[in-house]
Parts: sequence; C-alpha cells; structure tokens
Amino acid sequence: MKLEELGRHHDRVGYDVGARDGTECRPTDTTGQTVTATSGTLAGRPAAFAASVKTTSAVVTVDFTRRLYIGGVATFDRETWFGVYNEAGFGNAVVNIGGTNETVDKWILKEGNMLPSRGTVDFETYWNGSSYASYSQDPTRPGYILPVELTNYAVATSRYVTGKTFNPNHKTIYTGKGQGAWPSFMCWPTNLTHGVNTVSNLAAYGEAVTIAYHDFANAKGLVPAWYEVCNESDIQKNCGWFPDTNAWTNNGLIHNAVADAMAVAWPQIKVAGPVDSWPYREGPNGTFRDWLDGDHAFIHLSGNHLGAYSFHAYEYDFMATMGSNTVFDAQFGSPHVWSKGRLESFVDLWENEQLLAWGTRKPFIMSEYGVLNWSTTNHFNYIKSCNAMLVAMLDRPDIMDKMSVFILSYAPGNPSYRLTMFTSDNGGASYYPTEFMNYLSFWSDLNGDYLFSTSSSYHLLSRAFFTNNTAYVVLHNNHHSSFTINVQPQLPAGATVLSSQIKTIFQNGIDLGYSDYASLAALTNVIVPAEATCILRLALGGMETLPVIDEDNYYGNTALTDIGAGVDETFAVNVTKNASQPIVGGRLYACLFKTNGFAYNPTFIRVNGQSLTNVPDITHSSGVSNSWKQLAVDLPASALVRGSNTVSLRFPQAGGKITSVRLAVHSRIALNLQVNLLTLAPGGSAAQIQVPTVLGHNYNVFRTPSLQPASWNSITNFPGTGSTVLVNDPILASTQFYRVIATP
Repeated sequence: MKLEELGRHHDRVGYDVGARDGTECRPTDTTGQTVTATSGTLAGRPAAFAASVKTTSAVVTVDFTRRLYIGGVATFDRETWFGVYNEAGFGNAVVNIGGTNETVDKWILKEGNMLPSRGTVDFETYWNGSSYASYSQDPTRPGYILPVELTNYAVATSRYVTGKTFNPNHKTIYTGKGQGAWPSFMCWPTNLTHGVNTVSNLAAYGEAVTIAYHDFANAKGLVPAWYEVCNESDIQKNCGWFPDTNAWTNNGLIHNAVADAMAVAWPQIKVAGPVDSWPYREGPNGTFRDWLDGDHAFIHLSGNHLGAYSFHAYEYDFMATMGSNTVFDAQFGSPHVWSKGRLESFVDLWENEQLLAWGTRKPFIMSEYGVLNWSTTNHFNYIKSCNAMLVAMLDRPDIMDKMSVFILSYAPGNPSYRLTMFTSDNGGASYYPTEFMNYLSFWSDLNGDYLFSTSSSYHLLSRAFFTNNTAYVVLHNNHHSSFTINVQPQLPAGATVLSSQIKTIFQNGIDLGYSDYASLAALTNVIVPAEATCILRLALGGMETLPVIDEDNYYGNTALTDIGAGVDETFAVNVTKNASQPIVGGRLYACLFKTNGFAYNPTFIRVNGQSLTNVPDITHSSGVSNSWKQLAVDLPASALVRGSNTVSLRFPQAGGKITSVRLAVHSRIALNLQVNLLTLAPGGSAAQIQVPTVLGHNYNVFRTPSLQPASWNSITNFPGTGSTVLVNDPILASTQFYRVIATP
C-alpha cells in the first residue's frame, strides 16, 4: 500500500499521528513559524528544510566500477539489519488504516519490509490456556523441570507458526528472560545470589532450552536462529551473582553449559551472550578495568562454546536529560554516546580480543539498541540515535549477525505505551500507528550489492548499494549542523545517471519529519539536515557486469595500547591473502580512546614505513567525555604486503589508548578458469563446452570459425553458479574455435 493512503503526507513532512482527524501536519522551522521553499535546491523539497543552515560541506564518492565482497558477503541482507521488538506472530491485533484492516505484524511487513525479531522465554511459569502456572520438578530427577510441561507449554508455538507464513526464512532471536524467571528448585539458595533466582543446575537449564527448540520444530514454525542465554546477564536482577567478584566466572559457566547442550541437540543454532546491558567498560579514568573484568574476561571464559556475542547499545534522550538539542553537543557532557565512534571501536576491540585469545572470531548480535529515558514527545530524538548506530555498522556484514531496534510492535499489556509502532488511547479497544512507522517506511526498500563509498567528512557516514540498475546511497549526518553534499559517482565507461531522488528522516520542529522520495535536479548541493538520515536512489543506464573486490579484515597483535608522547606505537598485522588474489588497496582503521578527547592529531601514521597523508582531523573531539574515535584511512596497494605488515602511530602527547588496529585488505578475486575440451552433444549437431564457474563472476563464451584472422562473436553469457555450466552451440562449420572470458 502506498504511504499516502495511510494518511502520512510525504509531499510535506510526514504524518502527525496525533492529528488523527486527518488534518495536515504543516512543516515548521525551529521557531515554530510556517516556512516555504520556493526556489533553488530546496524547491520541491519539504519546506522544513528551509530552516537548515548550511554551515559545512562534504564530498561523497561512490565507486560504480566494482562491487565489494566484505568477508565473503556480497549482498545487503535485510534479515541481518532490520527487526523490531516482539516475536513475528505476536502482533495479531487488527488495525484499520485508510479503510484497510491488517494485523500489526502485517502492517510492519508491508510498510517496512521487515518483521518483529525477538522473543523471550520464562522457565519459571507458563500459560496453561487459562492461567499462569509454575513449572513442576521432575520427581525422578531433582532440579529438573518436568519435560512434559516444557513440551506442552514452554513455547507459544502459534506465534512462530504464524511468523513462518510471513517469511519462512525470517531470522529471529529467542532470549532467556532473566529477572529470576527460573524455578527455585533449579537455582542456588537466594541468600547466595542477592535474593535473585539464579541457575545452579546448569544441565537442567540446557535441557529446558533444547526441549523448547524441539517445540518450535515439532510445530513446524520458525526456529529462532539465536538463543541468548539470559537477557542483560550483567544486571543483578537477571543474574544474582552480580556484582560479586566471581560474577563473570559464574556467568560464563551458565552460558557454556547451555551452549554445550545446544551444540549436541541443535548445532545449527548460535547460542549467544552475555547480552551485555552496559558495555561501555572503559571504567574510571579510562583504565578499562571494567572491560578487563567483564566482557574481556567473558571472551576468555566462553572460549569457542558460544556461536555469537550479544550486547545492547543505548544512548539517552539528551534533550530530556540534559537540554541538549543534538547528540553531537551532548557528547561533551555525557559519556553515554555510542554513535560518534564508540560503537565501531567497541566492536573492533571485542573482535580483536577474540582473535588474540582464540585465533577465531564470532559474530555479534545487537538484540536491542535505542534510547533510554525517552520523553515520548519527540520521535526524532529516538530515531536519530538508532539510525546513527545502524549506518555505522552497515559496512561490517562480515561480523554483524543481527541488529534489532528496540521499538515494540505494540504492547497489549500496556496499550498506551508510546515506544511502539502502534499505540492505543482507549485501553486497547483500537490501535493506531505512531510516528515510528516512518522509520519502517524510510528503510523499506534498501537493497543491493555492496559498493565502495567514501565521505570527505568524519561527521558524515556514507554507504552504497547497487541492484538492477538502481543504486542506493545512505547518508547519515552525525554533526550538529547541516551538510551540503556533493555526490561524485565514479561510473564505468558509457554509464550514466538517468535520474536521482532523495528521501529523508529529519528534525521537524519538535518531532520527527519524514520526506519520501523527491526528485533531485543534480547531485550537487544536496542538503542533509543536522543528525538527519537520507537515502539517495539513482537510476543508472549503460551499466555492465561489475568486477568484484574482496575485503578481508586483519587485526594487530595487541590491543589497548597506552599512547606515549613522541613514541612509535607499533602493531604487527599478519595478512594471509593468497598469492592468486592481487592486493589492489585497503583501509586502515585505528580506534582511539581518551577521557577528554584529542586536542591534537597523530604526528604520523605509517604502514610499512609509508606515511599516510589523508588522516582525518580528530581535534573536534577535544573536550568530549570519554571519547572514542575510529580513524579510517584509505591505503594504496603499494602500502600493503602479504605476510607481516607494520602499522605505526605517533602522538605528540601522552594519554589515551589505541584500542585496536585493523587492516581491511582489498584484493581482486582471481579465477582459475580451465575450460574442458569440446565434446559432441547427444545427436552430434552441437558442440558442448564445460565451463567451471565461481559465484560472483560472470562468463562470456565466444566463437570464431578461424584464428587467422579471428572473428569472435559472443554466443552466450551467464553468471557463475559455483558449478560447471554446460554450453551447447550448433555446429555451423567444419572448424569452430571458442574462448571464455570471465569477469572480474
């Protein structure tokens, strides 16, 4: 259904669901006055953009001459990046919008091309069809739940059966509720665990989880791809060992036991933890004591038992808590900012430590991310943080398994709750959409293969994707001022940009504004308001099959290095690229931390002795509370070698840490193309050519009747399947020669 039919007027600034009488939500500037755009680059755009002050500019370069495989991942997977809270199948309330009745879940799927993606399980009580009852102890096995009760009641299977009808391949998360929701007969005496039921019979908990998964399968519903052992297990109300000194050790033992049980019964399911609720972990005065005692210790305790690591990331509604208009300004007074470099740096640190400890890496789940202490009056204050964190991670599909935003589908237990896609003013008798539905609409069509995209400003994030002659360029403004953007597409010979459009989520007065796709006259002087997110949609003509560049990530041999004054901080990075994959360039990611930010830039950064000249300026972080920054610097092929690489950073003053160093190495995927000898096809009237193929490459078969001179004509072309492709060609002459060209 078109969004205009839902009553959200995208030719203006979105729909104010508070005006459910159908009156328009008029655009206003920050002074509350109605404004109008009549000329220039704002013409035809929502009038609220006129309030934007163009204070800075940036160039965004998008490379359309090659595709990017990131750790073997070629295509944007919506199931990885999008989900809202609750289970698919939970949202069964019917909502009427514009005369159309659909359930909550169906509206979310229609409007956002996504589904709810997280449910929880309580192993203390269950719904028996008429009331809640406590699980019984197995009389033959003290400390275990009676298996028949788990089989009958552990899982609300009908939800997962319904969810499977929406998308049989939907990836969802199942989470142990925590909050002491285990039967006391399975737990330690509560005097040992601060009054909170905390599992002691680890084998019994593992068995309960495996039975719950059998319930999913037996019902022929969705089987969740991940099981989180305990929601926010670092909080005492969920795991009663905290804050005792042995808390993380005991936490690791619980996780390992469940993971080991699932490895036998359900090896395809990734058991995840610790679902860290507060993974800031730099600790007092930047000592990283909390990291070392917490997640760092958990990595070493869990070893290779787990299938994924999970955590939650929340910023604050800084307007409500600090009176700060922007997250950019809030970071100077609050350490609780994820979206200005902390998230990327934290994930790199965690991944680096895995490799140092075990030589392998596990993917990540962000099963919740959002904003705490949200005032419920300004939806943009919530969405801007969510979008910033999402866009920051979009270039790491190799390690991010799932991100699910903390916005509920709806809340029938508290119908008037506003942090939902649908809410109610009459106790749940009827529901209507909130402004968060614009989040769904905004992200609904993003798709395609990964492309190279760079921004000239540290404060402007850019990501790009390409599919079916359509490109999507995602821009997020992390600054407190508007940006004027010049987009520079690098196109193959003969290719052109046929048309361009833009849609935007932005601050409109005191709430969220949303502008659906509107035409752009040019890709110059494109306005991205403060903290806004835009998607450019480009229609391209004359595009050919693009060659593929592979990106693999390698980390330094140490992490959390103290920065000394005038000292070369040196890291060895071992690149194991095969010689058949020519290195064509790369990018250095250096993650930095300092309690009060950096008032100076590095004296130099060198890779294998070659000084880098395009290092971003980080002095904007001076004065930032507990500042994390990720420096990203493009590298020429000449700076990188196979085997041991040396990365050196020097700073003019001491203080802070280099939390990790990563080399993203780009190489051209080489082909070992061996075409088999020709054979006659059955019947003898055609030649048969056997072409072994590789996924991600395209093959063109040519024929010529003579080599002196050759006159090559294409007879077929096809994408690689990973298998041998048989090509039949009619025999037209006494002699025929063939050649096969594979790209890239």
